[in-house]
Amino acid sequence: MFTECRAARKYGLVISDGCARTIAGWYVDGSATGSAGDVFHATGEVIDANRIFAEYTMGGIRYVGASARHRRAIEQFAVYLLTRTGRGPIPGWSSCRAGFRR
Repeated sequence: MFTECRAARKYGLVISDGCARTIAGWYVDGSATGSAGDVFHATGEVIDANRIFAEYTMGGIRYVGASARHRRAIEQFAVYLLTRTGRGPIPGWSSCRAGFRR
């Protein structure tokens, strides 16, 4: 997963659905049922990229305190969210994992 994020950054690519779902899984705790982040984690639908990013990073607090490789992953997750904004749920989302590219 970290390798994919590093390559995406280096070559100007967008991470895979599986990589994005893996990163999202780091931050889902079940406390925000019905939130944009909860919907994303369950279906892959990006209702509002800014809300999802803010929910997952606690307004950036988790980003500031993260290691360099985790910050890179969070940055690539943000790029992914922005490219997916407004698109509906992803078929097969629940089976997506890091290293799985469609």
